[in-house]
Amino acid sequence: MPIVKIYNMVLFRYHNLDEMTESLKGIADMGFNSVWLTPIEETGNIRVLRRDRLTGNKREIAGSLYAASGERRLHPFLQTDEEGIRRFTKTAIEFNLIPMFDLVLNHISKGSSLIKLHANWFRPETKNWDDVLPFDYSNSYIAEETFEQYWRPLIDWYINDLGFRG
Repeated sequence: MPIVKIYNMVLFRYHNLDEMTESLKGIADMGFNSVWLTPIEETGNIRVLRRDRLTGNKREIAGSLYAASGERRLHPFLQTDEEGIRRFTKTAIEFNLIPMFDLVLNHISKGSSLIKLHANWFRPETKNWDDVLPFDYSNSYIAEETFEQYWRPLIDWYINDLGFRG
């Protein structure tokens, strides 16, 4: 059985998607066979105070990569469109790399329009998270509805429209 060797491509380690695409050959040359992109969707606009782990000071941040807006739009940091993502995934495949996306199934940005459209999909407010609201999968009917109306089309977008393989 082949071993999956995944290179984690964190968006903020690069200047844009073009730079990420240019680095694929070097990643393949290092012996990796997969590239995993941290979330590439546009994030919510909720601003929160976080303590900097290095300095201990609090600073305001917005748009954690793991607080997706749910609008099926690409993060502006990438400085590209869907065609640019398709070039990235095609180039990865040409270098025998499996392009993989990060799917955050647990929660969504509190600024997402999905919360207003489908309030029943979410658990009540939690004290642990300032910028996200967790999905509520405790009711199987609601979980199925959430999957069919939101997750399945989103996964289809990643795989069939953008060219990701996992």
